[in-house]
Amino acid sequence: MLAQVPLPAGGMWEDLCFWAQQAAELAIKAVYQQHGWLFPFIHDLARLLNGLHMNVEHEWSCIGKKLRGKGPSPGNRGITPARKIITNA
Repeated sequence: MLAQVPLPAGGMWEDLCFWAQQAAELAIKAVYQQHGWLFPFIHDLARLLNGLHMNVEHEWSCIGKKLRGKGPSPGNRGITPARKIITNA
């Protein structure tokens, strides 16, 4: 709905785009921080997202290795609950 609001008098599209980019950058870096991952001090959203994707892929790979190392047991149908992975780490 805000996209339908006209640009205020004296407003500049460049300013709105700048602040939108800043908000996106900070949101992506907050995800890095939340997980304790290091992030590059850059402003390139594509590179930040690519790094985030690589971190997530690595995390899933580690979880997958832990899951493959455990055989299925009765009751969990071959799925190891996350709490078991965390407590056994």
